[in-house]
Amino acid sequence: MVLFEKDVSSPVEYAFGLWNRYVSQTKQEYRSKTGQYATPPEVARYMASLVPSGLREMRLLDPGAGTGILTSAYAEYASRNEGLEHLIVDLYETENLIVDYLDDSMRFLRDWLSARGVSIDYRIIDEDFLIRNGALFADHSQGVLVDEEIEKYSSVIMNPPYFKLNKSDTRARVASSIVHGQPNIYFLFLMLGALLLREDGVLVSISPRSFTSGLYFKAFRARFFDLMHPSSIHLFTSRTETFKHSDVLQETLILKAERKSLQTTTVITTSNGSIDLTSPTRLEVVTDEILRESDGRILFVPTSEEELALMKKIESWPETISSLGLRVSTGPVVPFRATEYLRKEPGENTVPLLWMHNIQLMEVNWPLDISKPQHIEDSATSHRLLVSNQPYVLIHRFSAKEQSRRFVAAPLNPTSFDFDWIGIENHVNYLHKPKGRLSYSECVGISALLCTRTLDSYIRIKSGNTQVNASDMMNLPLPPLDTIQLLGEEIMAAEHVDLDSMEEYVLSQLDLSEL
Repeated sequence: MVLFEKDVSSPVEYAFGLWNRYVSQTKQEYRSKTGQYATPPEVARYMASLVPSGLREMRLLDPGAGTGILTSAYAEYASRNEGLEHLIVDLYETENLIVDYLDDSMRFLRDWLSARGVSIDYRIIDEDFLIRNGALFADHSQGVLVDEEIEKYSSVIMNPPYFKLNKSDTRARVASSIVHGQPNIYFLFLMLGALLLREDGVLVSISPRSFTSGLYFKAFRARFFDLMHPSSIHLFTSRTETFKHSDVLQETLILKAERKSLQTTTVITTSNGSIDLTSPTRLEVVTDEILRESDGRILFVPTSEEELALMKKIESWPETISSLGLRVSTGPVVPFRATEYLRKEPGENTVPLLWMHNIQLMEVNWPLDISKPQHIEDSATSHRLLVSNQPYVLIHRFSAKEQSRRFVAAPLNPTSFDFDWIGIENHVNYLHKPKGRLSYSECVGISALLCTRTLDSYIRIKSGNTQVNASDMMNLPLPPLDTIQLLGEEIMAAEHVDLDSMEEYVLSQLDLSEL
């Protein structure tokens, strides 16, 4: 059955038309719940150009195929290059309505390829991709053997679904060797795609950038990058432009990774979105400089020579928050769990409660005339939620990528409050010294460093997340503590220091002015 007239000029346009038909029949909330986000045609064609062409026969895997946009894009691209005679493709899709559209899309593609002398054998597999192939997740280091008879693919091209799985979900359990906490399904697709490749195979994917850093993805990165070499990365700097017809707000990248590659470099390209995809910035780096075993296989993504130099400079600093004996903790007051203790007006047994709104760049402002309660009761039952009033560095846990600085930090001067205890709300991290206490000048120095645009650039190279995790901060490079203290003392001694002059001073003292 033809679902609409085949009056379009290409398989990609036909597949995308089918997607638009699906969109008209479903609600956005439903598509988000099932992780369905179509790849825009221009992005699909770019991804297809990264898959090897020139082979007489290609065995392709397209998991989470949707209406077949990526397979169609590859077929278009490969058919224009001499050599391809036969395309074999497995497409996984479990959404019933989309499966019908996918079959129609593949029949259109078959006719289109036939007119160009290329044959195609396609198989639509309406089973769960992770469960069907789950045995491959078995950890070889534990001596678990998997079925060596599983047929592997020359290439994998994917736009995996994006949603969180419950830890008890069967799909999370079969991938337990790489799961930490509540996993997002997309990185399980990436791992399984890599495991289903032949020894010389290539994977091309578009996904959120979040897997490149963070504790939750550490086991995944270790196993994935043991198998795969990141030969190219394309970073979209806009969170909204690439998937502008959906509610995707993640920072997104396209990864090309190769198994058993002898390459030692990685090409990093950048565009704002899909419109300027054909004219990106380009940087070639030594892979070992951006992907190091000692960093938990964090994948840094510098986009210019200047950012690369900055990354190397900061990574050369001798200390980290952890090595200095400091700790980053999350504010213990979770408002909806502590409503009975929150007060809008001060009372005999209340102490200050600090929210994100109270923390501004290099400044703690309390109380504020806002709707959020500025006080918390100090009682026998609520005291466990409080922390002692001493010097801290207070840091926003969340930021928008569009903010000029990733860190919003301020030193807390205990003399500002005539209280022994204070409350810190859960959206604020606080840096402290468990065995002892920080001096106020050290807190000023650390805060000044965190608030620089230069350190913000480093964080953006390292992570695309808007949440500044306490665990991620523990490995943040820092200069020696005496240097930090001197910075703080000089800033405190100045009669008036605005943010720009403060940053200029910090950068000059740390030899970062030219970066």
